[in-house]
Amino acid sequence: MEEDHQLFGWANLTFYDTPSRWVEPATEFKVSSKPIPQGWIRTYEDMWTVLRPAEVSPPSQGWKIHLSARMDNAPQALEIVWEYCVMRDLPFKYLRDSNMHLVLNSKYAPRQSSGKLAAIYPADEEQCGGILEELSPLLQAEGGQAGSYILSDLRWGKGPLFVRYGGFRNTRTLNADGELVLALVRPDGALVQDHRKPVFSPPGWVQIPEFLRPALEAARESDTVDFPYEVKKAIHFSNGGGVYLAERRSDGISVILKEARPNAGLDRLGQDAISRLRRERRVLEHLSDVSGVPNVDGYFTVWEHEFLAMELMPGDPLFVWAGRSHALLQPDPSDQDIEKYTHDALALLDRVGELLEDIHRQGIFFGDLHPGNVLVDADGTVSFIDFETAFWQEESYRPAMGAQGFAAPWCRTGEEMDRYAFASLRLWAFLPVNRIFPLGPRKVAETAAAVAERFALPTGFTTGVLQDMGVEEGRSEHVPPGLPANLVAQRRRVLGQPLDVDLDTESPDWRAVRTSLAEAIRLSATPERIDQLYPGDVRQFRHGPTSFAYGAAGVLWALAATGAPPSLEHEQWLLDAVSRGLPEQPGFYTGRHGTAYALDKLGHHDVARAVVSESLPLTEHTHGMSLFSGLSGIGLNLLYFEGRYGDTAARLEVRKIAKRLAESVRSGRTSGTEKRAGLMHGWSGPALFFLRLYESTGDREHLAMARAALDHDLAECVTLDNGTSQVLESGRRTLAYLESGSAGIGLVSDEILAHGEDQRLSATVREIIAACRTELVAESHLFNGRAGLLATVARLRHHVPLDDAEAVVRRHLRRFSWLALSYRGRLAFPGDQSLRLSMDLATGNAGVLLGIATALEEPSEFLPFFRPQKP
Repeated sequence: MEEDHQLFGWANLTFYDTPSRWVEPATEFKVSSKPIPQGWIRTYEDMWTVLRPAEVSPPSQGWKIHLSARMDNAPQALEIVWEYCVMRDLPFKYLRDSNMHLVLNSKYAPRQSSGKLAAIYPADEEQCGGILEELSPLLQAEGGQAGSYILSDLRWGKGPLFVRYGGFRNTRTLNADGELVLALVRPDGALVQDHRKPVFSPPGWVQIPEFLRPALEAARESDTVDFPYEVKKAIHFSNGGGVYLAERRSDGISVILKEARPNAGLDRLGQDAISRLRRERRVLEHLSDVSGVPNVDGYFTVWEHEFLAMELMPGDPLFVWAGRSHALLQPDPSDQDIEKYTHDALALLDRVGELLEDIHRQGIFFGDLHPGNVLVDADGTVSFIDFETAFWQEESYRPAMGAQGFAAPWCRTGEEMDRYAFASLRLWAFLPVNRIFPLGPRKVAETAAAVAERFALPTGFTTGVLQDMGVEEGRSEHVPPGLPANLVAQRRRVLGQPLDVDLDTESPDWRAVRTSLAEAIRLSATPERIDQLYPGDVRQFRHGPTSFAYGAAGVLWALAATGAPPSLEHEQWLLDAVSRGLPEQPGFYTGRHGTAYALDKLGHHDVARAVVSESLPLTEHTHGMSLFSGLSGIGLNLLYFEGRYGDTAARLEVRKIAKRLAESVRSGRTSGTEKRAGLMHGWSGPALFFLRLYESTGDREHLAMARAALDHDLAECVTLDNGTSQVLESGRRTLAYLESGSAGIGLVSDEILAHGEDQRLSATVREIIAACRTELVAESHLFNGRAGLLATVARLRHHVPLDDAEAVVRRHLRRFSWLALSYRGRLAFPGDQSLRLSMDLATGNAGVLLGIATALEEPSEFLPFFRPQKP
């Protein structure tokens, strides 16, 4: 998801927002000022301007034509396309301005849709072929060379036009996980997902037209060229190209292979991946005698892509080393553990500093020092990778991209940039919260103080860090290039005010803390928008603005559940959204059922019941089992409405769901797109459903089914050497979080234990509590952060000695200060990936508020369908 979070960070420096909010009059294409012909209609869809003749109705799907262009020739290319389409009554669309063009060609733009500047919708295959034949020469005659290659399409000749079979309208269907996706109509009339992949892949039933066969053959020929290396594994993909582990065909030596696509992966100054890769090659060749810098093995062009082969450096990224070594990631580190980690981290930082100095002595500034670009070998040797933004000391050059929290403020240049990044890395080694630095002007100093308090560091350590980061000089503000002055001024205004509460004390005023959290939510609201009430995670733009996890329903419910009555205006916004029509997505945390639940809890009973009734037909099209978006969440909500209102239709649907879920539990097979464990996406959701069904019916078969479902999730857990039980995800990492880790499994285990003693399950719950004790938690939120771990310990505290549990609760509560930020002077927290603030239930303030209320032992149902806590 990190790429999505990067993409949704362009338009707003405070919150995640749709990139189309960055559209500005000053950057609109000139064609937008043209009057549309009589009989034409102009509309706007997100980042697109759509034009079509009122009397022309294009088909629902077919072969469509895309235009790719560079930033410099885009306006001219659009003029040609506009005139061509208008003269022939062809529906078409184009990006609204050059900002959107930059976004869709940026390094972390979605690879399956990047490069597109305009789209044309032919009436049929014959017209499609004719357009390609006529329009391509017009564009090429005017210098219209293609921009980045559109990976999902076939290119027409050597020009800027590309072709793909796909939907012409926003037809949608439910996928296997119960989420709405773009759809195509199969020949038998069934709706299937319109898979948009970064490779040409038309549906199996579609015949390739004869006029496209030469283009298809050309694409296949490009895949069969002689390649001097054998790719073994893809390590990373971005819109600029891939990074691969490969072997030389001549002798089998392993290398790293870095790929760059022309005119793709643009930074804010418009530099593409190829210009950066060529820079990296020159820098590496210059540094060939520096130990710890990879040697160049080769540089070559295959088809239109350029490749740099370089030495495979030993070791793991620094963040992996820290994940294995950091003492505060253990449930109960001793003073000796912390002292050892401090010693090891300082020694490693010394080696990083020495390598950075070696590079500086060769006349080079690194330009992108962060934990992902430092490798640590088993013996502690360090090396640097990724020199694409490095530069010569005499250059008047400033990289336009970098890792948030490590990239220096724009006012820094040259050696100051590397000094800033290294100072930031020194803080990160002890308290890795750097991504929030641009979100709080006081966070660098506060983090340095927290590090000094928790670790016994050499005299002058934090003072030197603060000096190198320019905090004392007031030169630590982060203002990336190319940002409108109004965005910069807005961030200063809303993030620069002193916070009205203090979390970093022995006895915070928790009532004031909760009031501040709730007030930040209210101050952030945008009731004038219909696509968003409260700013939250990027997924609210996929699931809709009313969803329980990321939208208004969950926030309003959390406010009410924690004793902070929501605004009547905001409740009305939710009612108005229902009146406008909810997405055809039934799931609880992603769709209609969660919205209905929140409405009922807010007192809008008739509207809630109507939403549930209208959503019943969607259940048969839902195949995922999860609590998050599948049958478990739907079934639990229907059980709730059946119990509250005696709804016969809900009762019948619950029985159908029970039958379908029981078949899944018995087989151990899911219908979702990937196998995941935990409360939201794993078998704990069906377990909770069957448990509540048992309580409703008294049928012990449902209780047995609940335990069988839970056992599937428990089988995904491993007990680590430190005595904690965590979910093993894909054999790579272990997770204790609420959404997909062991914490959620522990909560459902506790619910089952209320119906009968089980010593083995109780022992597992204690191991899960131990996993939730960790002092260092990367993020603050409910689903995958500290709030979820805190709430889990609080609800499970009766399984361990009370004094022990209370100590963990107090520590979690105090450590919220590490990520606490100010929004208009009120308490706010960063969302998923910590790049922007969030107010939603899953990733933001609403979830933190719920977690704190749960920890303070006030009556609360915590999350829906869990037993209320006793006062």
